[in-house]
Amino acid sequence: MTDHLPENRDDWPTDPFELLNVPRDIDARGARRAYTKLARRFKPEHSPLEFQLIRAAYDTVLSSVGDGSGSPAFGNVTSGVTIAPSIFEAPQLAEPAPVSDDLEEHWRGICGVGEAGAAESYETLCKLAADRMQHNPAVYIRLHWALVLNPELDAARKPIDWLVTGLIVAGANQQLVVLYVDWLQNSRIDVRHEQSAELLAADSIDGGSLAHMLAARWECLAELREWGQLFNEVIISRERVAIDRPDAHMKLVLRALELGTWARDERGLLFYKQCVREVQRFEEVHLRMEKQLGQAELYGELRIHVENLRSVPDEVLTVIRRSVTERFEQLHGDVANMLAVWMGRPAWSLTAIDELLRQSPLAVYVLYRAVEDYFGTTLSEVREPIAAEAIEQFMVANEFSKPAAFRVALLEFCKFECIRFDEFLAARTGSKTVPRDSQTLRLFQHLDHDLSLFCLVNGSVAFLAASSTPVPQS
Repeated sequence: MTDHLPENRDDWPTDPFELLNVPRDIDARGARRAYTKLARRFKPEHSPLEFQLIRAAYDTVLSSVGDGSGSPAFGNVTSGVTIAPSIFEAPQLAEPAPVSDDLEEHWRGICGVGEAGAAESYETLCKLAADRMQHNPAVYIRLHWALVLNPELDAARKPIDWLVTGLIVAGANQQLVVLYVDWLQNSRIDVRHEQSAELLAADSIDGGSLAHMLAARWECLAELREWGQLFNEVIISRERVAIDRPDAHMKLVLRALELGTWARDERGLLFYKQCVREVQRFEEVHLRMEKQLGQAELYGELRIHVENLRSVPDEVLTVIRRSVTERFEQLHGDVANMLAVWMGRPAWSLTAIDELLRQSPLAVYVLYRAVEDYFGTTLSEVREPIAAEAIEQFMVANEFSKPAAFRVALLEFCKFECIRFDEFLAARTGSKTVPRDSQTLRLFQHLDHDLSLFCLVNGSVAFLAASSTPVPQS
């Protein structure tokens, strides 16, 4: 790292002069020297985000000294990228492909520090790429970054075009594969690239690289609900990946099965059933993948009747779906959204979760675990268990003989009191005066098995606490 820039990119100065480490009265020549020094340290093929920040700072400084290039303002540069989790580890970056002095000179021109201008240098690189005998992936990597940095160089192409062409022509160079996967995570619509079929059929791409690319593509296709295309690619995996890597193919299919689990349309349901049959095709790997297949059975249980749960809100299904694949503490935003719905419509929410409980008790259990984690993390202060007298007063004010109305009243009571539901139940143990045949005892016996109400009360109380709602005092 350079001395004036922190190791963490997020801590870099937002002021372009401070980032380049130049005074505000710098001239164009001095700004270029500072930029060149940093550009050599943070090359775009190795440190793309850092290079973008440096380039944007340089453009801004030049504009201030009367030598602007019309490039985007410094503040518009993205400071990070989002990469979706993958079932495969990303390939390790290989050593950079050999770069000739001539190619390096053209690249310097594109970066604005060479003899030739950016447009002339880009055109020369395009001519190199036009020769299908040119198998050097460094050409396509630099053409990709040229359009990332300056899209106006080529109105007819996008950066993804050079990645796809490079993979087809130069093969599965690891840098190209990683760039392609990262690009799809940030521009999912490009999974429909017109050369996708040629890319997936290219003999130059090995099975391991193809599996990594397919995993990223399937995430995008599922989000776009392209179930037919997704299954076509499952077949491609069977024909190309499974030959040498049956376990890798099975991992891919199980991931596809998971993606199809949550589809609520007919084509998605058909895709899910096709994936189930694909799993059954490869019985020889079942013993080696017993744990993963057990997870698939969980998907199957949760899949039951999902497409028929029209009255269950999407917020609830989102929490259940993500709870299967992510750690509970990563779902707190989704859980909070769901609880906001519960707070506003407790009677409707009870009915919806009751239906879910009838269709799939396991789904309600998964939901409860997510709420329980949210409860334990967000609830900082809880009142002492209420006295048995408060329960008796509640019983007097409400009719246990009307279960539906009584459950809603109980939920409202617990929300108002801001107590944990298990503390509500614990109140009975402290009372020595409750007859064994009393309504109160029958109430507790009923609530012990009311999972949906248990889930709602815990979640509502946690939501109140997380929202800093004052706790009513006794």
